[in-house]
Amino acid sequence: FIGVIGSRRRWETAAQQLQAIARQFGGFTTDARVYDVTSDTKGASVTVKVPAEKFSDAFVAMIEIGVKVQSEQISMNDVTEQYIDVEARLKNLQAEEAQYAKILERAQTVDEILNVTKRINETRTKIDTTQKQLEYLQKQVAMATISVSVSAEADVTVFGIRWKPLTV
Repeated sequence: FIGVIGSRRRWETAAQQLQAIARQFGGFTTDARVYDVTSDTKGASVTVKVPAEKFSDAFVAMIEIGVKVQSEQISMNDVTEQYIDVEARLKNLQAEEAQYAKILERAQTVDEILNVTKRINETRTKIDTTQKQLEYLQKQVAMATISVSVSAEADVTVFGIRWKPLTV
């Protein structure tokens, strides 16, 4: 979501507060940046991961940091089909490796042994890669990503007086 915080100084702590909320809900920070919105206004952008079951609570806590929420978007990425495909591919590769192991037991010449060993090694590499993909997908399901951008509200000068419309 994108929000406005009350004063110029609050953006300095907003990024820290967002990171603390992530930790409070068992999460961690994946990216944090502070930047200039205008010459005298700063902003911060923070991306965190929190356990999926604590997403709503963490999201609400983060929204409360701002004075005004300018936009908010929640989207989901269903990886169920992809997970099933990767899992099936892993099972097939493991079966292939088992078949090569049986063939290796029957191999008699050095050439046969080398060829089958090469195939086993190639299959083992594919298995390792596929297992990493499966682990990554499991983590995707377990953690939710929240990206927040906050900026200080602009000061308005009216009749020579500095005024903060959202806080005064």
